[in-house]
Order: sequence, then C-alpha cells, then structure tokens
Amino acid sequence: MLITFEGIDGSGKSTQKRILKKYLESTGKKVILTEEPTNNPIGQEVKKLLKKDAYTWVEAILFAADRALHYEETIKNNKHRIIICDRYKHSTYAYQSAMGLDKKWLTCLNSQVPEPDLTIYLDVTPETAIKRIHHRGIKAIKYEELELLRKVRKNYLSYKSKTFKIINSEKSIKEVAIDIQKIINAIIK
Repeated sequence: MLITFEGIDGSGKSTQKRILKKYLESTGKKVILTEEPTNNPIGQEVKKLLKKDAYTWVEAILFAADRALHYEETIKNNKHRIIICDRYKHSTYAYQSAMGLDKKWLTCLNSQVPEPDLTIYLDVTPETAIKRIHHRGIKAIKYEELELLRKVRKNYLSYKSKTFKIINSEKSIKEVAIDIQKIINAIIK
C-alpha cells in the first residue's frame, strides 16, 4: 500500500508521517518511510535547484525523473510493506501548475508512476504554514511565498478523488493524528 502525505510546508507532513508509522507498526504492519525529493542522484540535483532560481519546467522534469527512479528502486520493490511517502505526484501538480505550467503536461510527465492508494492532504492556511516555518527557524525556500502558497493550496483543494482525503491540520498534532488513524483504520479493515 502506498500512502502519500501532501500539503504546503509547515502543514505537519513530517510529524504526521512519523506518528502514522509508529501507529501502524504497533498493529504489526511493516512500514517504510520515504520522501520526495529523494536522496538518489536526481533527487540531490532537485534539492540543489530548490535553493536557487531555475526554470520551472526544468524542475518539473527533474521532479518526474526523481519520482520515476524512486518508484523503480523503492516503491515497486516493497509490495509487502506499507510505504508512507512525504510528497508525490500531487505536489508537482499543485506547485508547478501554480507556477504556470500546464496541468495536462504535468500529468503526462508523471503518468508512468502509479497513483497512490491513499493521499492524505494536511490543510493549513498559508499564513499558519509560514508562522510554523519561521517558528522552527528554518530558512524559507523559494516556494514559501504567501501568494504562491495560496495558489498551491487552492490547487490541492481542487482535487476530487475517493483516495484523496483532506485533514484540517490547524488542529493539535494529536487531533490530526487521530483523524488520520480513523481514515487508515477504515481502509485497512
């Protein structure tokens, strides 16, 4: 099973993926945590680009290449485990289309990797996300601008799918974790 966490930075993805892993392991499940961009050679190039201005379409291609390698080397080969991935296809669609790229082109570019079995979108306002990022003392990257985050959030909220679940992440960490566990329990049963 492939579970992906999506949301703007500061929405709680990293925290909630670790909590979900611990919860699932307590029920006897085997779990792998992973993230995009990855630490493979392509993912390392993507991370370098995030620190400077680059052409949006070049970034989109590199994100797709990183994702393809990630799928082939990590996701596809672990079919007997639950894989929890911090960011996946929806991030590309939300961010790169907010930056002006065509959604159909982005979909085509990422069409060879499968859809996740479940996507958990942690929804916070861009204002809350920026406060959380600044509170952590982390230097903002180019994607963490208020107007862009508003467009990204709007893109995320436009998804309509049975496997795309929206969680209010303005709540406490514990409340969000409980909401996620309810969704997971309904699916795993």
